[in-house]
Amino acid sequence: MSLVVRARRALHHPKILRVGKKYKKLITPLLIIAGMRSRQGAQPYEPSKRSIIIVSHEASATGAPILALNICQEMNKSANVIVILIRGGALRQEFQNASTKVIQPRFGLFLKESLRHELKKVCGKYLPHYAIVNSVVSAGTVQPLRSIGIPTITLIHEFSAYIRPLELIDNISIWSSKIIFSSPLTKNDMLKKCPHLKEAQIEVLPQGPCKRPLEQKHPNHTRKSKTDEAWQFLKDIDKHSLLILGAGEIQPRKGVDLFISVADQIKQLYRKKSIFFVWIGAGYDPEFDFNVSLWLDDQIHRSELSHCLRILNHSTAYGDLLKRTNLFLMTSRLDPLPNVAIDAMFEGKPMLCFEKACGMANLLMQDKELGNSLVSPYLNVANMANKAVRLIEDEEKYQKIAKISRMRAKEWFDMPKYINTLEKLGKETIQDEEDLNKELDYALREQTLKSELAFNKNQFKNRNAVKHYLLKWRCEVWPQKPFPGFHPGIYRDLAMAGVVTGDPLVHYLQANRPVGPWNTTLITPSNNVLNGLENPKTAIHIHAHYPEILDKILESIQYNRLKPDLFISISDKNISERVKDLVNKSDLKLKLLIEVPNRGRDIGPLLTDLGKLLDKDYIAHGHIHTKKSVLIDQKLGDQWMRFLLANLLGTPTVAMADRIVSALVSEDNLGLVFPDDPTCVGWNGNHKIAKQLAQRLGVNQLPRSFNFPVGTMYWAKKGALSTLYELGLNYEDYPSEPIGYDGTILHAIERLLPLIVKQNGFEHQVTYVPGITR
Repeated sequence: MSLVVRARRALHHPKILRVGKKYKKLITPLLIIAGMRSRQGAQPYEPSKRSIIIVSHEASATGAPILALNICQEMNKSANVIVILIRGGALRQEFQNASTKVIQPRFGLFLKESLRHELKKVCGKYLPHYAIVNSVVSAGTVQPLRSIGIPTITLIHEFSAYIRPLELIDNISIWSSKIIFSSPLTKNDMLKKCPHLKEAQIEVLPQGPCKRPLEQKHPNHTRKSKTDEAWQFLKDIDKHSLLILGAGEIQPRKGVDLFISVADQIKQLYRKKSIFFVWIGAGYDPEFDFNVSLWLDDQIHRSELSHCLRILNHSTAYGDLLKRTNLFLMTSRLDPLPNVAIDAMFEGKPMLCFEKACGMANLLMQDKELGNSLVSPYLNVANMANKAVRLIEDEEKYQKIAKISRMRAKEWFDMPKYINTLEKLGKETIQDEEDLNKELDYALREQTLKSELAFNKNQFKNRNAVKHYLLKWRCEVWPQKPFPGFHPGIYRDLAMAGVVTGDPLVHYLQANRPVGPWNTTLITPSNNVLNGLENPKTAIHIHAHYPEILDKILESIQYNRLKPDLFISISDKNISERVKDLVNKSDLKLKLLIEVPNRGRDIGPLLTDLGKLLDKDYIAHGHIHTKKSVLIDQKLGDQWMRFLLANLLGTPTVAMADRIVSALVSEDNLGLVFPDDPTCVGWNGNHKIAKQLAQRLGVNQLPRSFNFPVGTMYWAKKGALSTLYELGLNYEDYPSEPIGYDGTILHAIERLLPLIVKQNGFEHQVTYVPGITR
């Protein structure tokens, strides 16, 4: 075992991680030196040229790597191109030929120190000007590159359905200078699934036609002598037969089974002329691949297509097959902007595809003729087959569509224009990084950020921690508060109106911390507690869906002098005795225990059953529930619950409920109190439903940025939420289980609470217990 491998294993050994910094300091230099391997490229390094990095997840002869290679080949004309390959492949030599240097990680690790070390060997003391990271699969390089000061453009070709974990896109959005989607379909799909990304620096830019590198290796006079089955098929096919082509790797996403189904439909509809169907792509192995190939082979046989449908291995014959074909079927289930579809259009071959499944559909529907003739409803194979047969039977229409396809291809897909736009965006990122560094230096000098809020308990350190904070606010992807009681988003919206760029915290500090709606009054352990607090008539509603958490809530209530009446709702009658026993063991009074449907979570029982009563009979009431989200990590969920209980009820040393109720009783205009969540959460996917609900509640404006009780736990004064409680919602108004992380009336109500309170003539305040965060 080599010394480097031993060092890497030692660095990750649990004992060393526990004991560790001194060991890590010894091992890290070895990884910095040996963590990357590099190969000299064929292009000389020229100091007078701009240096850029192109990242490809591999060097296979497939869509994304072929695009990355084409970008290298175009950009090396005016820049020093450094390639980072995460894995090798058939095109590795081509990447070397097109670049100054090819860098690969030895262990699959991208230590920023190791990356910096390798890049300085190429560029000297100056780092490359910017990087282009191609596809989500290469996302592991985005943060290391940006961390060392290299602005980064990330090209996203993927749909949200096959990005796992989906949170990966959050990290890409935070650390990328710009994100480029290849089609409106992929962009809209991502924003629908992740609406919190809407403020990120996003562009839509379709790539140009890509040269096929393996075919370029074989001039016409030699490649004709190839003897693989694709070339043999071309040799054997009758010149009068029709040929219908599909292409791509053999995998479910590419829809090879749908291609076979369309072929079956076409054969039944059209019998006038001999037709052959060919799918070309790597990975077909019906003898050993039991996941996909075996079933495709079975489908071909059961459809009785064995005599006219072939699946051919990837071959340099692809270009000639495309020239020979009559129609191209793009039957992918999900494909953003496939190179093969662009190739087909440039060849003037009518290219049929499915709406909502392929980014090409969006473009084709911009042209009425192409949209009507070539785009079928989502995965409607019968419709695609009918459209194909109409084109085959109507020669005049076929020629018209072929001509328009070629014309639109030249208009839509222009590689020089694509490269020029990338270079223009690259220059913008350089300026953006300079501006960021000025803000970073200023924020570091001011030293105002509170680590438990802004840095999520020092997840990052020093300069990188502050940079991470600033980057989150640039794209507004889960941005953090810099210190308690200040919301940078509200400040940006109100005090920086019209200012396109600039960090709101830096602007706020440079303006000498002006007072405004962005500042929220804090209730902290230093707040006073009223005398005779046992007397005010208060209540707490607890929704105990998870009874195992109830004892923690009851214990937290008892840290206070306050003795509220308890109203407990349950959705399982079998836990009622357990709930009663837990309350009896405390010194608290159970006023009412009700069984409710398992619908509406904690909000349903409050609004439908208890809200009017609590608002009528009590000067103040709290709303707590046994929070346990199955959609987030359990450790994070437990931490969140501790944060909420500490801020709303208290800890053994801090009686927060006493302080909250004291403030509610003594301040006439105070109507709502909730924890100051460290993350500035927005509307996300809830704006539409919130707007509809707001109109019913008399709330006319929904601000872009705002505070609200994240987690839906709070204290409210009598009358502050009366309009909500009087709305008359029934259990049928709430979504049935299971519900998602976002996008329901429950999530909308959670966000509307402070706005309802304001509409009813009250203000809100937030709590902050130092040292406790989530």
